[in-house]
Amino acid sequence: MSETTFGGYGTETATNTTPNSATPDAGLSIFDELLAEADTEQDFTETFAIRGRDGWTASFSTDFGSRDIKRWANLGQGKRKRVQDADQRLIAGSCIVEQNNGLYKNGVQAFDSQGDPLTFRHQAFIDAYAKDAFVKTAIDAVVKFMGEGQMFSMNASLYELAGFGDDVTPVDPTNG
Repeated sequence: MSETTFGGYGTETATNTTPNSATPDAGLSIFDELLAEADTEQDFTETFAIRGRDGWTASFSTDFGSRDIKRWANLGQGKRKRVQDADQRLIAGSCIVEQNNGLYKNGVQAFDSQGDPLTFRHQAFIDAYAKDAFVKTAIDAVVKFMGEGQMFSMNASLYELAGFGDDVTPVDPTNG
């Protein structure tokens, strides 16, 4: 083993390991396993129960990045000069509305009369809550459906599930 230099680990592999040696599981080399991982699709969908709406859940994509977050922040800031004056409701609501990919009742997906999946940005969902004079946007409809606090909580959870804010712990790469 070489001298410890980066992150507390040596820069060379242990003497009993050869590059791309076979793993005991499938007899594949580590490189072959990496190639197989490249062909594997990850599921970036998370589902949350809607508190106060018995049986209702909403599913969301957690596949978003820094460009999306910046766009939502810019929407919230609008023409305000200071970032700290940004409209946090607009920032959180934009994420919730854009990333929502389905509404479910007791595990069954909701569809409109034409058979299209209902989402928070679907006009039928907005219209259902627009009977209230205060509901003018998709975000207003979401707040009417689940409450502002729950919308903010889901937004924070989506960021975390997307990997933002994760605590990353270094591991020993030789300890399989």
